[in-house]
Amino acid sequence: MLHEEHNLTNGSFTFGLDNEEARLVVMSQEGPKVSKADYDMMLDIRKCKGTLPIIFSSKWIEGHQDGTNKDYSTMDIWTLLNIKMDIRAGEYYQQHKDEACSNVTMANKSLTVWIDEEKLSCFDKHMLCDKVFARTGRSETDKSTWTCKEFWKEQEKNPEASMEHIHWEALKKVPG
Repeated sequence: MLHEEHNLTNGSFTFGLDNEEARLVVMSQEGPKVSKADYDMMLDIRKCKGTLPIIFSSKWIEGHQDGTNKDYSTMDIWTLLNIKMDIRAGEYYQQHKDEACSNVTMANKSLTVWIDEEKLSCFDKHMLCDKVFARTGRSETDKSTWTCKEFWKEQEKNPEASMEHIHWEALKKVPG
């Protein structure tokens, strides 16, 4: 990491975000809620931050100020950098929007989803449901090849009749 490469033993770093909720989560003493969409990224940032010998502070930046004010000479450096980042993010999105979402390795992961020996950091929920509910290559002795339904039926010794009361198709449609 940067502090090791340059032998940094102290100092401070201020970062700016236009997402107030994410900024507060990263700076909070409490961990992020698992239900948050970006839980893994926020947790990774917090863990990295905690390992560095640097004091962190943050600043909220009002986003999209260039939508109402085109006079850049009246804007501070934080606002100008935020506008530049938004432009770059938009360009990147346009360039890559039709590509599959690749997995990104998180250095400080504590929550992971694995499918067929591949860690997912982002995934298509419908693809995940297909793999969970319609597995191929099932082996009677290897429970990792079983569908979720088969696994829990065996694990909890649930009779087939009770398993049918779970609305599996509805579970696929739950936002996530």
